Amino acid sequence: LISPNKDIDGLIPNSPFTPPVALAVLHVLQSSHINVEGANALVIGRGQTAGRPIARLLEKSEATVTVSHSQTPADELTGLLLAADIVVSCVGRPNFINGEMIKSGAVVIGVGLSRLPTTNYQLPTLCGDLDGPSLLGKASLITPTPGGIGPLTVAFLLKNLMSACRGRSQG
Repeated sequence: LISPNKDIDGLIPNSPFTPPVALAVLHVLQSSHINVEGANALVIGRGQTAGRPIARLLEKSEATVTVSHSQTPADELTGLLLAADIVVSCVGRPNFINGEMIKSGAVVIGVGLSRLPTTNYQLPTLCGDLDGPSLLGKASLITPTPGGIGPLTVAFLLKNLMSACRGRSQG
């Protein structure tokens, strides 16, 4: 029921807006001077709000994109991870990707977020898909979670909002 011109999340098929999470991932790559064109990119997760939009935007940027998901056999996923130049994880499983799973120099971007169970009335602990300590020294770039893609996603959502308020889509 939302007009495509007001779909700042970019989720309606004919929306003039790119989903903010995909813009956030591309921004990290571009601002880090990562050459996406021709890169072998693996997106883990095929959800409508993160995995699919990220894969589409990477394809538009001329990366060779593979999408895996929860039904991808573990041995196949291992091979895909070891071959990928860029890994974007959108699975929402704590510490899902570690240093043994990627090739040296890979760019690893964590989008997924989980809340770890707590006891004694503590606030939930947020945890990302990436096991940061094991990736240090092996990955050429790692995004933190929380504090990495999430704040950038909010910034791009606000940029889409400002464009919608001005009556134009993003340029």
